[in-house]
Amino acid sequence: SINSAITMYAAGPGGDSVASEILSFLRSSSIDELKTVFRELSSIVYADSSASGGPKMKAANGLWIDKSLRIDPKYKDLFENFFKAVYVPVDFRSKSEEVRKEVNSWVEHHTNNLIRNLLPRESVTSLTDKIYLNALYFKGVWERPFEKCYTKDRDFHLVNGTTVSVPFMKSSADQY
Repeated sequence: SINSAITMYAAGPGGDSVASEILSFLRSSSIDELKTVFRELSSIVYADSSASGGPKMKAANGLWIDKSLRIDPKYKDLFENFFKAVYVPVDFRSKSEEVRKEVNSWVEHHTNNLIRNLLPRESVTSLTDKIYLNALYFKGVWERPFEKCYTKDRDFHLVNGTTVSVPFMKSSADQY
């Protein structure tokens, strides 16, 4: 999933300045190779097999881009037709809070309301010029279900240094 967002960024408008670093990070030789990998992964990994009793998978991509940027129309075509992404020109300069809410609503919708408020207040400002998003929804049955009696509240440490108590599932099995 993260590979999708990184590939969109490398292939998209303004990605040239960091494309070589992204290619190195992803161990790829070209943007075309990244796009080939994206195409192959999309057709296999994102295949929804819920109709045949398998897991339900939904993936969605998006680019919110400031409408003041001069962008070659080929990028809009690339995002809409190749990445199957929404391409949304927005006004970050005067409507950054509205854009933040719109993006959060999109994420909620595409994750079946499992991710809410992805972008907290003040994370999108008048200085923002692009937001690349990839949402992946997966619902499936565990091969070996977790026993509820082993779920315990434990400390989870957030990036900002605070700790919250959350339920942790526990399971063990011999793997090799």
